[in-house]
Amino acid sequence: MALSDLLQQAHFEMMSVNAPEHLAPHPACILFFNICDGKQHAYTHISIGNKF
Repeated sequence: MALSDLLQQAHFEMMSVNAPEHLAPHPACILFFNICDGKQHAYTHISIGNKF
């Protein structure tokens, strides 16, 4: 599955959640990726922001 498809699906799921707004300093969105080739430890990348 393409990354753009996964992001679109994640965005749809996130927008359908009825969660209260977070006040500063807490971000509204946290998105993380774990990438691994199955032979080495996974690399984790974390992004945060106020909107998707």
